Amino acid sequence: MSFENPKGFALSGASYIVVMLPWLGKNEWHAFSVFPHQQHENTSSIFIATVGDWSKKLHKSIHRPTSRAAWISGPFLSPMSSAKDYDNIISIASGIGITPALAVLDRFKHTRRLNLIWMCRDAQLIEFFVNTVNFPTKGFIFIFYTGKTLLDLRENVPHNLFLFTDRPNLEYVVLSTIHRIENQDVLPEEIVEEGNKFRKLSKEHRVLALVGKILEDYSMSEFFDTASCNFSSIELSSSNRGLRGRFRGSFASFTSLINIEENGAVITRESLNDTMAALLGDDKFSNDIVSTMFDMISGFESIITRDQFFRFMIDNDIKDCDEHSDDVQVQSLSDSGHFLGSRNKMKTFPNFTQKSDIECPKLDPEIMKTWLLQYCGGSKSVKEALRSMKKDYGIDLNVENFDF
Repeated sequence: MSFENPKGFALSGASYIVVMLPWLGKNEWHAFSVFPHQQHENTSSIFIATVGDWSKKLHKSIHRPTSRAAWISGPFLSPMSSAKDYDNIISIASGIGITPALAVLDRFKHTRRLNLIWMCRDAQLIEFFVNTVNFPTKGFIFIFYTGKTLLDLRENVPHNLFLFTDRPNLEYVVLSTIHRIENQDVLPEEIVEEGNKFRKLSKEHRVLALVGKILEDYSMSEFFDTASCNFSSIELSSSNRGLRGRFRGSFASFTSLINIEENGAVITRESLNDTMAALLGDDKFSNDIVSTMFDMISGFESIITRDQFFRFMIDNDIKDCDEHSDDVQVQSLSDSGHFLGSRNKMKTFPNFTQKSDIECPKLDPEIMKTWLLQYCGGSKSVKEALRSMKKDYGIDLNVENFDF
């Protein structure tokens, strides 16, 4: 629900309002977090999830957009408005609890370092907020998606936004975020800056950049072996541009047309696309780029042979990790999450999911006093984990709820 702010209505941080809809019931007032509308000036919004009798009745009664009357009282400051007293904030939300966190991010984005950890299984919620919210660039945005529906996200997702497909190891995410920022180890704004430069490259330069980033962590042989498939499993058919590879059938009648051993390994468009998705995450690079990469390496043929692959690397002076002095360890993105923006920092983020068994970094107790944890949501386990962190590490914690 959105409304134009009446005279004197001002949001000074995380706030909530109480709402009464006379056409639904004149004796029922309900509290909701309120945040600035992302597209319209002097406009505020609330989100009403179907979690109780009143909200279910509301959703059933609305079949199309409506402009019926609503009575509003507020705004009132919520516990999350105390963010002004800290230098760094980590807002943690589950489900619809994202709304007060967005108000904090919007209010203090120019003066504080704001980070977000959002756990959500509702694909539509994630799609709406990721596709409409202007997230701050000076903080990490971690989304832990536990739903089953594939997400449809905008093409220009922020470079400092990470998507994981599992529940978080919350303690490790929080402490690693603090440790990284306090030690200035790959700051969010650095990732955003490099990601913006990457998007300005031509398709050909983006291909070279992507290949170079992959080869920071994998050797050329590992890249080829991962992307290749056994030639005997590919069906080949004639086309105006030579031969076209497919993942089924037999090639028996076409073996003599090309000079490759029967069991030779080759890369097809499909296998290259699958490999790039596995290494980089398939959310934010287009099939167009993979197609350009394939044509550049294959010379517009239907398959990429080992010789073509290595010749392309040599001709473009692309070095792999065997030729770099630093020994880089990288987690599979299927385990550690998809980095939706710039790809070169993916090795810096280890497994943040609940399956992690990694020692948490040590942090100075005095530094912890400058940090604030905020939570809004209905998860008892998350509240317990955050209260344990408050006790163990001395990090202040505010929890927003509307138990009244």
